Amino acid sequence: MLAYIYTILWRSSMQPLAVVFILLALHAATATAAETNMLTPEQAAEGWISLFDGETLFGWQPTSKANWRVERGAIAVSEGEEGFLMTTSQFADYELHVEVQGFLGTNSGVFLHAPLAPKDPAKDCYELNIAPASNPFPTGSLVGRVKSAQMALSNTINAGSDVPADSFDVRVEQEAVTVVMNGGKPLKYLDQMPLRRGHIGLQFRAGPVSFRNIRLKPLNLQPLLNGKDLAGWNADEKRASKFEIVPSPEASGSFPLEGREPEDSNDAPRGRDALATGGAPSPRDSPGAKESRPLSAPLTELKVTGGSGQLESEASFGDFTLQFDCRVDGDGLNSGVFFRCIPREYMQGYECQIHNGMKEGDPTQPTDFGTGAIYRRIPARRIVAQDHEWFTTTVNAVGAHIAVWVNGRQVTDWTDPRPANENPRAGLRIAPGTIALQGHDPTTNLRFRNIKIRELPGTAK
Repeated sequence: MLAYIYTILWRSSMQPLAVVFILLALHAATATAAETNMLTPEQAAEGWISLFDGETLFGWQPTSKANWRVERGAIAVSEGEEGFLMTTSQFADYELHVEVQGFLGTNSGVFLHAPLAPKDPAKDCYELNIAPASNPFPTGSLVGRVKSAQMALSNTINAGSDVPADSFDVRVEQEAVTVVMNGGKPLKYLDQMPLRRGHIGLQFRAGPVSFRNIRLKPLNLQPLLNGKDLAGWNADEKRASKFEIVPSPEASGSFPLEGREPEDSNDAPRGRDALATGGAPSPRDSPGAKESRPLSAPLTELKVTGGSGQLESEASFGDFTLQFDCRVDGDGLNSGVFFRCIPREYMQGYECQIHNGMKEGDPTQPTDFGTGAIYRRIPARRIVAQDHEWFTTTVNAVGAHIAVWVNGRQVTDWTDPRPANENPRAGLRIAPGTIALQGHDPTTNLRFRNIKIRELPGTAK
């Protein structure tokens, strides 16, 4: 769209200087819109992923003919058939942050743990409602389940084009759903027949509505490394590679790591913990806020050098969310994390590529598929990570669908179209398989930490 506008302006009779000013303004507006939806480095390191990049609908799918679009850094809709814009990915337990711009008369919602075609929000999903005060379940309620008593906190009760967006921090964990609207008191709901996983959906029903700053943090991932040795891993195929647990140079630093207790761990629950305990989070400690307290536990890393060779998990995983931190200690080196591998066979799985090279300095032109790609299947849409710096990767695999985020930015959204086959190199494999870390060649030199995974329960239809 911007390219088209540029062409029209240059072909117009406007003075060149005026055209330049307009183009600069357009660039600034586009950059601001994208930056509004970007994660901070601290959020990315904590495992948050962005579900909306501020520029495209990548990672989303409409279920009806409505005019879903990106407008001023938000996902907007105003007319068309009732329906949803659904994430292509499914998620289990998580924290979710979303900001919703509604108006008087708007009836919409954010659907949680939803199938692609939800029928009854009291049974097959959780609907965080966006609706007038006259609605039986006004803004902030869970439709058919619990009514919010804090409609007065909603900004949509004040009509006007400059109405601030309503901010929601949601925690969905096992049987508990907790909603905090605009920093108010948590609304808590316990489901006696809890839903286990599903899509996140944005609803169009009546009136214009827009959504921005949509980010999610998967919960309850379990570590695959114990920080001491390679227990739980098989090194029979290490071949020419060396896999070793080494002390981290950052062991005395302060940065967020899952499972590490802060020195002042006796403090009262704050921030995202307050969502689970019922305490209202402060703005500084809302979900995604930086954890800067010192960490007392020693840190270790898994160092991989040389190759080729692999280190394979003893456990197998089918549908899962996997997160890991990686650092490439070289320029343009190649490696990968394999998943759904045929157990005890050499690198027979899907490969989440690790390669931070790009063509002619263009991050949209990866070298050798690029970090976050599914190697030989689909390239990463953008290089986000850099060599000699830690980056966090999230892999979400459900059935034939695979999505990958690097530093919280989605770079891959792919559904394997191939016929079923035991070997992912030859076809679709949805059966559980092992995780394997690759030592690619003699130049391999990289480190891993915070490797953790969650097998996803249940099935969303």
